[in-house]
Amino acid sequence: MIEQAKTIFRAGVEAVDPQQLIDQYCTLKDGEFTIRDTSFDLSSIEDVWVVGFGKASARMAYALEKLLGNYVSGGVVITKYGHQLPCKTVKIREAAHPVPDERGVEATKELMHLLEQTSSRDLVITLISGGGSALLVDVPSEATLKDLMLANDLLTKSAASIHEINTVRKHLSTLKGGQLGRAIYPAQGLSLILSDVLGDELSVIASGPTVADDSTFSQAVAILQEYHLWEKFPNSLKELLREGVEGRRQETPKKEALSLQQMQNVLLGSNRMALEACQAKAEELGFQVKILTYEFSGETHESMEQLWQQLQREMGSLRKEARKQPICFLLGGETTLNVRGDGLGGRNQHRALLAAELIQGDHSWTILSAGTDGTDGPTDAAGAVVNGTTVQVLQKEGKELSQYKEAFDSYTYFKDSAFHMITGPTYTNVMDLIVAVNNGQ
Repeated sequence: MIEQAKTIFRAGVEAVDPQQLIDQYCTLKDGEFTIRDTSFDLSSIEDVWVVGFGKASARMAYALEKLLGNYVSGGVVITKYGHQLPCKTVKIREAAHPVPDERGVEATKELMHLLEQTSSRDLVITLISGGGSALLVDVPSEATLKDLMLANDLLTKSAASIHEINTVRKHLSTLKGGQLGRAIYPAQGLSLILSDVLGDELSVIASGPTVADDSTFSQAVAILQEYHLWEKFPNSLKELLREGVEGRRQETPKKEALSLQQMQNVLLGSNRMALEACQAKAEELGFQVKILTYEFSGETHESMEQLWQQLQREMGSLRKEARKQPICFLLGGETTLNVRGDGLGGRNQHRALLAAELIQGDHSWTILSAGTDGTDGPTDAAGAVVNGTTVQVLQKEGKELSQYKEAFDSYTYFKDSAFHMITGPTYTNVMDLIVAVNNGQ
């Protein structure tokens, strides 16, 4: 069951591989480049430039180069360390995620320098995926990189949602929240986007750098206050936000902004696509399949308790129907983990730890929780897969689940065990997948 759960997960990841998506949805014929319902006559365009940022951006650039060939004049793409790929004309730069670093700052300057050379006769293709908020990093002149690093660390470790976190990020930047569109204008713009947010809201993915933004400085301040971060926030950034509230700083571009009128934003891949591929694979393996939700969210502990109750109800209904066929329940989304310990891990490994506690002794269940990007929190693990024996097996190795749970140290709990999922970079990113399989007995 563990191997089958992994096979189902891998099918979901493969379905949203950028190479697969570009092969499926993009064509080039007689100089006409078409992506879904949007087309560009490349023979009438002077230069095609490729820029991008995110965990999947290097793979997106690699696939796009293969399709467009000599039409690509050059570009700069910023991805996470360890996600480098050999592109021919597009320069791939690596930087830190989720907390930005100096390499990210320098790569962003290089990207912006390229955009300064574009004209109205050009096409700029922007490749956007999850992780882009930390990788496209400009430091306000009044602040330091250290200030920005602290701000990102506070935000990502809080209970704030990604929508709320990115509202703040947009207003600490001159590029996020549609502002990159100002730098691209007057060139034509096309953004190819992989969604890692609930509801696939384009203005939230990587902080929506090429999408109109309806959030405000006042909302950013309110979010910091709601999660008790305002007092901990660097003074330089608080002053920047105050200036914005008082109207002394330009707001992010709204939908009527001229700089965004020539921008086409196309959703290339999503968690829903991955889940549907998981469903197809599970059915192929002989499972009865039910997708429980495309928007699994909430606080990690609470959502896991609710999920376990739902799984028990679902199985109760199936038993009344006297069905003994193995069943696979699928969920996609992203929960929030409010870290209160000093351990190492991420929401997927912590969710798997909670699942191991809930199903211990029940040999009918196997539950996998993993990130489609191959990275869970600041670790090299994608997540973990557990069954009814996990707690007992690791207990024999001297690992008491309660201690690791309290310390939020799920990575160490699963480390060097058969339950840990180490996939390496997947070069894609569409949130998390949960695969819960029951043997039907």
